[in-house]
Amino acid sequence: MSRLPEASNVKGRWLLLYLLMTLISCRPEVSLDLPFEGPQFVVKALFSPDRPFSARVDHTYPPTGETLFDTTFSSATVVVYENNRPIDTLRYTRNNTYESALGRKPRTGAAYRLYLTAPGFPDAVSRDEVVPPAPSVVRTVIDKPQNYVLSLHLQNLTGQPGLYNIQVTGLFEGRRVQLLVEDLLRPDGLVDNCGFRRDNETFFYRDICSVNQQLIARFSSSLSGVVPDFYNQSDFIDPTRQSDQVRLQIRSVTDSYWNYYRTLPNSEGIEQAFLQPVTRSGNVEGGYGIVAAYHEQVILLNVAP
Repeated sequence: MSRLPEASNVKGRWLLLYLLMTLISCRPEVSLDLPFEGPQFVVKALFSPDRPFSARVDHTYPPTGETLFDTTFSSATVVVYENNRPIDTLRYTRNNTYESALGRKPRTGAAYRLYLTAPGFPDAVSRDEVVPPAPSVVRTVIDKPQNYVLSLHLQNLTGQPGLYNIQVTGLFEGRRVQLLVEDLLRPDGLVDNCGFRRDNETFFYRDICSVNQQLIARFSSSLSGVVPDFYNQSDFIDPTRQSDQVRLQIRSVTDSYWNYYRTLPNSEGIEQAFLQPVTRSGNVEGGYGIVAAYHEQVILLNVAP
């Protein structure tokens, strides 16, 4: 009689194992048709009077994973239109990039669009983008109460609503210093009518919050940070440095530029897998992507020790 509980336990373990094997072996196959509208262009181009016409051109891929991703896409014809007139055909160079072989550059106040064709692809065309005037910097000041404080005054000369992108970069002997910059006039990380924060060093503004047609931006930073170039150079080099200069990159931008970066995820790498889906803003008909314009001014400020 003492062996009955043991035999019962053995039978129970075999029954449990049988049930587990049955559950594992039952794998219902679910067929799901993933929609795919066929290959289409994916374009990114930012036009500025400071550089020749350039565009990065790729294409969509089926969601089944049955197609290998192309390493190059050089079969597209990319035509630049200025004020409804074709003026240049971009030449493929490398890394899916097409550039002006003539070195032509956009002009302030002119309207530009791209027209793209390729065998097996529907034609794609971007909406017209007018290159905005250069930002008018009235005054820049850098002082040091506790942290360094940078003040920037912009004048809206056109009388039209203006959009701006300001990037604050620390430099040490010409090398970039990774900074944490605080916006003193607006909450960090929040979107409001005046603008939004893109990352630790980049901010967007509307001049709707200007006073007497001047937009004022104020930033605070210790100007200390890591110099990536110093990593792995030597065990005796500390990569942390105090900036000896500050680079202010000020851009007047178009609506398309503003909306594209407003909908671009801030996170990179694996972190994007945990973000809510966001539809990126674009202005390409017959395809996907962005063709935008900006006008840039760069100011270097020396930092007092």
